[in-house]
Amino acid sequence: SSSISRIVATMDSHQKLHIAHPCFWTNSETGAHPDPFTLISMEDVKSGKWIPRKDLKHPVRSPFIDDAILSQGGDVPENLYNADDGTLDLVQYCIEYTKRLEAKGRFQLCIWPEHCIIGSEGHNVV
Repeated sequence: SSSISRIVATMDSHQKLHIAHPCFWTNSETGAHPDPFTLISMEDVKSGKWIPRKDLKHPVRSPFIDDAILSQGGDVPENLYNADDGTLDLVQYCIEYTKRLEAKGRFQLCIWPEHCIIGSEGHNVV
């Protein structure tokens, strides 16, 4: 007979607004959010097929984007931040994000259903 010899619990944790959740993205032609399990490539972002929501704002040089971590996939591009006000260029960030995923040869960005949202029941281990 077989038996379970080990269980590993992990804490998958996400903010509601996450680059891999539908509410982050908008289809530039229809205005719709992507369905779960939609794949978004770097080319999709560059072409404008999928764009970050226009109402998203990111604080100037906010600690949410750690240049030291981002630079592990290569140099942080000069145009990641807007020259005039220092805010994060979300489109450029999304291009870099998808580019680095694809460069690892693993996958394109997959849009997931919202799950393990910090503060929700789905984020608990009981």
